[in-house]
Amino acid sequence: MKQFVKLLIILGESEIDIELTRQELCAQRLFEPFTSFKRLDQNNKTKLGVKEFYEFLQDNQEMHLTKQQLDTLIKYLDYDKDGSVSYNDFIKTILPQEHPELTELAMLRSSYQINKNVLLPSEIESLLNELLLCILTWRDSFEKVKVELLKEDYNNYLDYLFQNHQQLSIQQFYKIINEIQPVKQETVLSCFKYIDQNRTRFITKSDVILNLLGIPFEQFTLKQQKQLQDTKFSSYNLSPRQTYLQLSPRFTQLPKNERTISNIENILSLSSSNKNRNGKIISFKSRTKLSQLN
Repeated sequence: MKQFVKLLIILGESEIDIELTRQELCAQRLFEPFTSFKRLDQNNKTKLGVKEFYEFLQDNQEMHLTKQQLDTLIKYLDYDKDGSVSYNDFIKTILPQEHPELTELAMLRSSYQINKNVLLPSEIESLLNELLLCILTWRDSFEKVKVELLKEDYNNYLDYLFQNHQQLSIQQFYKIINEIQPVKQETVLSCFKYIDQNRTRFITKSDVILNLLGIPFEQFTLKQQKQLQDTKFSSYNLSPRQTYLQLSPRFTQLPKNERTISNIENILSLSSSNKNRNGKIISFKSRTKLSQLN
């Protein structure tokens, strides 16, 4: 559970840091969102991808970036999850989330012409670069911890977190997290707000699965069903194939549609009592035809 809380802390701290940088950028008199978007969209494609962000960060002397890191950045900025960053995605993720007055002020500013290969005013260029690096750095750390977490049975973490509740309020969420490990209130609140993307003031398991772990709920449900089927199958406690082949060497000659669990169970249950001295099965009662076994 500590690994799960670690992921929550990284998320909460990152959102605080990113939000403060957003607000600092938006407070600049010369910052205007569409002009900043056009600065990245040098080829007027109306969509931003790896190439556009790589070139912008290179212009600002950020040379040692991998494609995986840039993919992580785009994944965060791609609000509608279509694989690229549109202007609508850009303003939803670049503008402040907690300071509507600053957001409104930035949106009311007039855009201005910026030619190809020309930088934004130095303070805007620098702060936009800082914001993108802030997102990239935090999300890179977040993704690494998440990858390790997903190797474990994270469903147990969800069960522990929700404790038979259908949904959690911020107060319940904070109490449960702090029972595991003391975490600052503002960190938990920031994390809660990120997970509660529908702004209902409650979070559900599906919110955590989709918004924290990044797993579509349908995929999670299918995984649960598979785990349930695997558990049911393993409960039969079948012996390895070589063990029951000793009971009947010709079992593999059966048609595939007759190699059923019930047949195997019957063989195993009779193996200790229905053998002669040579270990051969001498009686077998079943509604299924198994004459080839005798």
